[in-house]
Amino acid sequence: MVLSRLSVISLFDFFIPLSESTRMEILILNENKIRHTSYIKFWEFLMGNKSIKKISVMKTEISDKTCESIGPYLSNKWCTLIDLDLSRNLITDVGLISLMSNLIVSSSLLYLNLSSNSIRDKGIVKLVEYLVKPKCTLLELSLQGNKINNEGMETLAGFLAKNKSLKMLDLGKNEFSDHGFEPFAAEIAKNTCLTLLDISRNKEINDEGSLVTLVQSIAFNKSIQTLDLNGIRIRKPFLKSHFEPA
Repeated sequence: MVLSRLSVISLFDFFIPLSESTRMEILILNENKIRHTSYIKFWEFLMGNKSIKKISVMKTEISDKTCESIGPYLSNKWCTLIDLDLSRNLITDVGLISLMSNLIVSSSLLYLNLSSNSIRDKGIVKLVEYLVKPKCTLLELSLQGNKINNEGMETLAGFLAKNKSLKMLDLGKNEFSDHGFEPFAAEIAKNTCLTLLDISRNKEINDEGSLVTLVQSIAFNKSIQTLDLNGIRIRKPFLKSHFEPA
């Protein structure tokens, strides 16, 4: 079901049948301007739903406060959600911590899109805590277009050796440099799950720094099939001296 430009009244009228529905599997609310108080009620009413598999709320001004309501929904025992799109919103480290604190408890989630938010570093600690859990179910995670800095990347490296589920990770267009990506690149050698890694449009990474470490790690990595380096300065001598041997 796709809903656009919902009013407060129509949204409340929709709450009760939504909570009781046993047939609806996809709910798309992209680019709506739902008031915060209405949004809280929306996630509360979803608690009783046992059929929804995918929710997309891209560009709906979801804030950290709203994430406090989303979290309990994700961890409740009736939740059957496997795909959640929270991209292009107002989520910071605070909101990410709220979401991950609940996912750690319980979750059926396989696909999570957090691209184009304002995540930096502190929330990454809780994200890693979730990713290293044996019960982590996540297959695809997009953090593209956030503000992840060097400290955030150093922390994120901590999940690579222990995670047994994540297949796709998008880190494109963030704010880390060679210094922050270096420890992450080194840990890639120990990862056994990722098949796709996107670090495109991170312009502070270059072929004289952490890319050398990344290529050396890929030589030992047995799972990565796709590496997206679009928008990164790579010269032909680097390709011949490093990529070809790897």
